[in-house]
Amino acid sequence: MDSDEEEKEHTNLLNEVKTQRWKTNFEWRRLSEIFEEEYHILGDNIGAKDIKQGALGDCYFLSALAAIVTNGKEELYKIFMMDKGYNMNPTQTSIFPIKLLVNGCYEIIVVDDYIPYDTVKNKIAFCSTYSTNIWAILLEKAFAKLNGSYEDIIRGKASEALGFLLPYSVKWFDHYDNTKEQLEKLWNRISKRSTAGKTTGSGKKKITKG
Repeated sequence: MDSDEEEKEHTNLLNEVKTQRWKTNFEWRRLSEIFEEEYHILGDNIGAKDIKQGALGDCYFLSALAAIVTNGKEELYKIFMMDKGYNMNPTQTSIFPIKLLVNGCYEIIVVDDYIPYDTVKNKIAFCSTYSTNIWAILLEKAFAKLNGSYEDIIRGKASEALGFLLPYSVKWFDHYDNTKEQLEKLWNRISKRSTAGKTTGSGKKKITKG
């Protein structure tokens, strides 16, 4: 991606027009060229520490990943097809099949181990990790490929992202009333879903004053 690339508009599966002008130079680098120590797709002690947002405005998608991993590895094993015995060692393969949902039907999205690297800041350009687990990096790339490009997944709702990741109905609750009574009802609803083992997340809408 060249720094003087013209600003473009894109439409995607999220039914939203996206615009972005990249301010720096990125290049494709293999994960093996970036990580100095052994890395894993789903190694030990997976968790939210495996998710670090980069220069891409896709916090809604990353928060959906954090909500999923809070309940453990089971759903991620299904997404990476490891529940079918496909055991991927990222140091031995460079091709990763990832199972996502489009309009309720599964599609296998195949990605390689090349990811955008910021040559100016000398780090992974978009989603990276605080650990040595790379599942979130690969999922972000698969989601970007499904939608057309990384640029096409800027902005969205966590509930939309979960619809691509989990084979369950997704409910979105808007909350505007900050009275004590309503906050207690909201907390009870969140606690009930969490206790039942349901994937639960939250987000904040941008409020424009004027």
